Amino acid sequence: MINILLSFWNFADPLLMPELSRCIKASDKVAMISFAHRPSADKAAYDEKYGYGGKQFVYPALEFMKYGIAREAVSLVHYFDDPRPAMKRKIREADILMFTGGMPDQVVPRLKEKGIYEDVLSFDKVVMGYSAGAIVQLARNFLSPDDDYPELAYMDGLSLIPDDFYIEVHYDHSDAWEKLLRDIRERESKSVYAIGNEGAIVVDAARNVRLLGDVSVFGDTPRGRGA
Repeated sequence: MINILLSFWNFADPLLMPELSRCIKASDKVAMISFAHRPSADKAAYDEKYGYGGKQFVYPALEFMKYGIAREAVSLVHYFDDPRPAMKRKIREADILMFTGGMPDQVVPRLKEKGIYEDVLSFDKVVMGYSAGAIVQLARNFLSPDDDYPELAYMDGLSLIPDDFYIEVHYDHSDAWEKLLRDIRERESKSVYAIGNEGAIVVDAARNVRLLGDVSVFGDTPRGRGA
């Protein structure tokens, strides 16, 4: 398995594309899993944001097209519309799973609810995710205070990546944010890799970690640090 962790869906950025093109091929099929919607979202709200016409599908799909992937090769695992067999088929036929943004702590319970949790765990190709979709790939991670989380919290994820570090997403280098991450590093004795909106982390099949673009390190620098 190869894991790609992003803050934003701009993974065809010229700074990232040379490295990520080693993982993303024009012949690939993509299944986008959008299970991080708010608990209050009904089907209409879900479709507006995550459906085939929503920005959380359209913009990542456009990025994949820049790698030469056909639009028809990008499918959505639709939380409301897809029956379980269709979800399983889309995952089974994919070369890339893409987890989209939202609330990361909502993803694992919904994968279990829909009966596709084990399908994701057994997937052995490329798993990508931005924002919440990056956080959920880890075994455990913190959730910084924001509009959805009023105070610092922790969540269990998919454990697709060795439990060696935490990540932060959308990091903007502000003094307050830096202090929070340094405090977490000291309290937890675990490195934090803070991904800006023009950064990425790649964990390869040998579990080497490469940092690309705007990624700040609080703690130990990983093996295979990138540009």
